[in-house]
Amino acid sequence: MSTDQIVLDFDAGWAERKQKTQEADPPKVVLFGVDYLLPRTVPAAVMLNFDRMMLRLAELERAADVPDDFVVDETMTPEGMLISIVGPEMAEQWIALPGMEYPDILDAVRQLVEMYRTGQAPTDKETSTVPNRKDRRKKAPARS
Repeated sequence: MSTDQIVLDFDAGWAERKQKTQEADPPKVVLFGVDYLLPRTVPAAVMLNFDRMMLRLAELERAADVPDDFVVDETMTPEGMLISIVGPEMAEQWIALPGMEYPDILDAVRQLVEMYRTGQAPTDKETSTVPNRKDRRKKAPARS
């Protein structure tokens, strides 16, 4: 082995971050007065799946035409995403809560993804609404 070899030791750097994550209190969600402790992390595949879906949806919105090969499987439905993040048992409990509405699930998924992506609670205090296409287009820069 050459002494000029470059070595990236991911294990050492990641071990410290993972240790801090395990020592920290798990994220907590309050729904209709009930506290739910969430997993400290979610698998990378879950977050990457969300990212791919969001990029694809952005492309489709620009194209305004859905190609025949665009397939969203059940893991990419709001329910499937919630299950991927909090697990099937907790997702089932949340969905069955009296007063839980569809926009609430969409908003919960959006905020959970943001929390796991950034490691912080979302700063957006508008927790009761999810922007629709019309709202997003108003905020988007004008196309030339």
